[in-house]
Amino acid sequence: MFVRLVRKEVLLHVREARFVWVAGFFCGLVLLGLGLMSRDYSRRLEGYQTSVAAERRQVFSVDAGETILRQVRELVNGRGIYAFRPPRALGPLASGLEGATPTQIHVSDRQVWARQASERFYQNPLLSLFPRPDYAYIVGAVLSLVALFFTFDAICGEKVNGTLKLTMSTGVSRDRLLLGKWAGAMLTLGGPFLLATGMGMVLLSLAGRIPLGDASLVRVAGIVGLAFVYLSVFVTLGLAISVLARRPSSALLICLAVWVGTTVVLPNMLASLGRVLSPVPTFQQVRMQKRAIDQERAAQNARLARLVESGGITGEERERRQEALREASEAEKGRIDAGYLRQLDGQIEVSRALSRASPAACLTYAAAELADTGLRFYRRTHEGYAQYRKAFRAYAQRLKQEAGADELDKDWLKPEEVPVLAFHSGGLAEAFGAVTVEVMVLVLFQVLAFVGAYVGFLRYDVS
Repeated sequence: MFVRLVRKEVLLHVREARFVWVAGFFCGLVLLGLGLMSRDYSRRLEGYQTSVAAERRQVFSVDAGETILRQVRELVNGRGIYAFRPPRALGPLASGLEGATPTQIHVSDRQVWARQASERFYQNPLLSLFPRPDYAYIVGAVLSLVALFFTFDAICGEKVNGTLKLTMSTGVSRDRLLLGKWAGAMLTLGGPFLLATGMGMVLLSLAGRIPLGDASLVRVAGIVGLAFVYLSVFVTLGLAISVLARRPSSALLICLAVWVGTTVVLPNMLASLGRVLSPVPTFQQVRMQKRAIDQERAAQNARLARLVESGGITGEERERRQEALREASEAEKGRIDAGYLRQLDGQIEVSRALSRASPAACLTYAAAELADTGLRFYRRTHEGYAQYRKAFRAYAQRLKQEAGADELDKDWLKPEEVPVLAFHSGGLAEAFGAVTVEVMVLVLFQVLAFVGAYVGFLRYDVS
């Protein structure tokens, strides 16, 4: 009987015009979105490769007419070095925090800070007003609405038509009827979804120059499976609404309200609420604290200069004390930064925990982690920049010491000795472990929606 119910639901959906519309809509939207994202990835990859090649030519085009000491100072103190971050290969599936992560870093031994830039500064500013049409966004914001349309009239529509009473007269239990409708809707929805996804992956592989190795394929499979679970949540929500509503028109309005609330209102509102519940100092406040430290250091350096003039200390003693002051001020500013980052991490965790009340937020967080563009990628990138600054500083200090001691020859600039910007990429186990909570929340949404539909159907008047 259950198989017959599922078969009936599948045939009912397939014979309707909306199945053809949904199949075409799925394929067209996914192909269009992934096509645009693959072209964007190709453009950014080409820009990255061009920037790396141009920077390499600039670094190794030293002026042979200058002394070696002057050449070293010009490189490490003057021009510095630019390093670039490559685009993420699975960014077209879930761009995540890639747009908020700097794409390049400039290091110079004369500066105590490093300048970082985002490619958004150099592109059409209007693009920042709209979400990127990646796979996760299409599934989360658009296909979820289509999933609701599949089941919003599954019960109330049949009651109005009179077929629900006829079906119940055959002796089928209510739980089997609900489960059969859910399974039939998922099978019908899964066909166009998997077809559109498969065509999109082929497009990414052929047109986007995106390498899909074994690890990438596992990540892609995880994102697709996650998207399928997410769509099933909205299928179940539509089924529950069809039980609670008395007429299909009312069910449709409720579905639209639920979709707006879960995909638009809740994620943004709850994430913003985290800033209220867990505030952090502003950038201006942190900057003023560091400026006060620099002013205090400058005042102490002025006192040391007066002591040298009055004969209270020697020049060597002043240099020793100035170096100690510099190290102490840098350590104090480091503690300020560390404290700020701890507070910011706390705010991030609060915002993420609150926004998990929305299935759309769970999909966004989990898809970004699986695509390696999520919060862990963001933190690893900034750690990579920090390590690169330290490596360059050590490299610059060594070059200046050897150049001052006349220990360098004319071929002092060796490619293998120049620091390389490297990022640690999280493994598959780490990525799938990071999405455990989001998957469990989606499953919980699924169970609660189905239980609500079942409890409501137990008291439902089929006549």
